[in-house]
Amino acid sequence: MESTEPTVRTYELRELRAGLALLFLVACADETSGLDCPVGAAAFRNADESWCKLSDGVAHGPYEKRDAAQNLLVVGAFDHGLADGVWHRFAPRADEGYAQGRPHGHWTVFDPQGSLSSDHFWAYGEPCGTWRELSADIEMSRHEYGDCDGVAMPPPTRAPPLAAQGDFGWDGESCPSGTTLVTDPDDDPRARFCASGDVKQGPFGRWHVGDGTKAAGGEFSDGVASGLWREWYPSGSVREEGSRIAGARSGPWRTWNSDRSLESEGLFAADLRDGRWTTYWPHGTKRSEGEYRADSKNGPWRTWWQTGIPNESQTWRVGVREGSFERNYPSGVRAARGEYTADQRTGAWTTWHDNGIESSSGDYVAGLPQGRWETWDRDALRDSDGPFVDGLAHGIWSFWRWQSGERVQATGLVSFGELQGPWSAKHDPGGEPAGDVTYVNGLREGPATTIWKNGRTSSEGSYLAGEPHGRWKFQYASGQLFLDCGFVRGRLHGAYSEYWENGQLKAQGTYSNGAMSGEFMYWTESGEPK
Repeated sequence: MESTEPTVRTYELRELRAGLALLFLVACADETSGLDCPVGAAAFRNADESWCKLSDGVAHGPYEKRDAAQNLLVVGAFDHGLADGVWHRFAPRADEGYAQGRPHGHWTVFDPQGSLSSDHFWAYGEPCGTWRELSADIEMSRHEYGDCDGVAMPPPTRAPPLAAQGDFGWDGESCPSGTTLVTDPDDDPRARFCASGDVKQGPFGRWHVGDGTKAAGGEFSDGVASGLWREWYPSGSVREEGSRIAGARSGPWRTWNSDRSLESEGLFAADLRDGRWTTYWPHGTKRSEGEYRADSKNGPWRTWWQTGIPNESQTWRVGVREGSFERNYPSGVRAARGEYTADQRTGAWTTWHDNGIESSSGDYVAGLPQGRWETWDRDALRDSDGPFVDGLAHGIWSFWRWQSGERVQATGLVSFGELQGPWSAKHDPGGEPAGDVTYVNGLREGPATTIWKNGRTSSEGSYLAGEPHGRWKFQYASGQLFLDCGFVRGRLHGAYSEYWENGQLKAQGTYSNGAMSGEFMYWTESGEPK
């Protein structure tokens, strides 16, 4: 059955999380001869990927990814851990260019039918030229950026350094003069250290359970951790490394993933992050970068997708979001833009669909939607239009939807988030009546109708507490009866008759509380019993 019910939604901006497949894997791999690797690099593979890597584990040379049937999904190349040159994707088809791990050159994406859907240009990670989004070969949006030739080539970069392997330092056996070796202390049975009396003095170590490889190591001075400290994975690669002063982390610190790729690097002061910090994706491109002050984000922060495309840009003031905010889709298309004041959204906010079409626009006051908001679907057709008061829809609203294949606009009152009173619908375009219904505290109540664009009734019946109740009739656009049935609080109940459009009976029987009751009879369109 058709209904004039619009859908009231909360217009908080949706989280726009997406990501491309991880391009760099350092896995337990088998040698393969399927790639033409550069001198000094060997070919490796796992279940679905093949790539070349240098002796230090950095990807260098051709890269391929295939599905279970060995169909190519991705083809590209790395230069010392950074994506370089043209990359091709085949599901869906897409072409991407990179230079030093940054998007560079002409980027295109095609829909499953083979039509161009996205047409972008990059220059060393900066959008440039004309950006277009298309649907079925029709241009849906266009944005002009600066001249691509005006972007200077950045200085050469290389993937960040891998973690050291197997440099464990103290062996846990000898101690400096004047100290004694303490093994398996009660409070830390996996540890060994040197002590002067009851005070730790000199080297300290902790070992993994099972294989006995070293887990952590450093120095104590008069019972306080000081100097260089390290932690290791069971594989022997360093997990983290940095200095301690008076027991607290201080100065530069780095952490690595289990595949030895750099995870983060930055500065500590008195055991709190303080100064610039950078995190990395496993294949070496930046993931986030910004400043900390006493362990709170402070100043401009940026994040990137795995391919190097900018993700979010936000300014912080001692842990509180303040100022402009932008977010992009993995394709580089803008996803959201607005302002924060004291960690709350404020002023004008706009969001976009991933095809570049605007999806919502309105204002925030103290973190809540306020005033008029408008939304659009992916085809740039209007979706909703109405006011908010302190975060709740309140006032006269219009919603657009599809009713029996025709676009309809429903308009009525929303009172603090609940639909109230009479709502009427009209066809858009055209303005012909499309139906009426009444709401009480957000629930449909009483008589309701829907109307075809030609003016004939599509459905008519009644609601009780939001559920169809009583007799309902539905008609074809020709005016011929389609269905005559009864409901009791939303469940089919009583006599049921369904008709072909030529007027012949199609089905007839009885329902009882939502279930068929007794014998049902069926007929063909020509009136022959089935």
